[in-house]
Amino acid sequence: MFRILIALLVAGTLGAQTQAPENKDPLGRTTPQEAIVHFLEACHSRDYGKALLYLDLRKMPAAQRAQEGPKLAGQLEDLLDDTAFEITTLSRAPEGDQADGLAPGLERLATFKVQGKTLEMHLERVELTPGVRVWLVSPDSIAMIPQAHQLVEETPFEKTLPQPLVTFEILDTPVWRWIALILIGAALWAAAGVLTRALTGAVQRFKAVPAFWRPLRVLVTAAGLRAAMEFAPPPRFRARSSNVRLR
Repeated sequence: MFRILIALLVAGTLGAQTQAPENKDPLGRTTPQEAIVHFLEACHSRDYGKALLYLDLRKMPAAQRAQEGPKLAGQLEDLLDDTAFEITTLSRAPEGDQADGLAPGLERLATFKVQGKTLEMHLERVELTPGVRVWLVSPDSIAMIPQAHQLVEETPFEKTLPQPLVTFEILDTPVWRWIALILIGAALWAAAGVLTRALTGAVQRFKAVPAFWRPLRVLVTAAGLRAAMEFAPPPRFRARSSNVRLR
């Protein structure tokens, strides 16, 4: 009996010594949802050097990876931020969604329709180093990014403008839109002044005309600016703030 106990203790000790420690990914790519959360956080911090680590670029030459990787990450950021993508659809399990009809180790990231063609992008679980399995945007999906990015590319009007007005941004909004809103606001303020003077002139018999004139001018200007925002939308924060705060 004593020998059996000694044998069991020795076997347990050896098993504990040989058991591989759990390896965790420092970039948080353990689950599909976590990987995309951290990807978007890196993009929104303008750290595209880190963001490209969430793309499987291993088949791409190192020089090409350094040059095109950040651009691809930025294009994917635009797609996820400015389309109907919902990060809550991604699995929070390390193995991914087992009931989505895809092969094991694949997770549906997003689906886009471009020129009548459906593009389905996936995340893929890969083993980067022994014991470390992470979720990355698959190589096949990376090849689709430039084509899918046509959905959020420049409008026909933007293509007629000098590129610095389109590419330079203030608070994530092209500078041409700020200029347009300022000019439109000034024009509306002047036009509202003319309109409200005409209206108040028609109701001069009321003693409250002076108090009525300024609020009416502000309301007319605000209504005009609201209409102008359809032409020059304000900053594109809407998807960014909601997509990443889910951990």
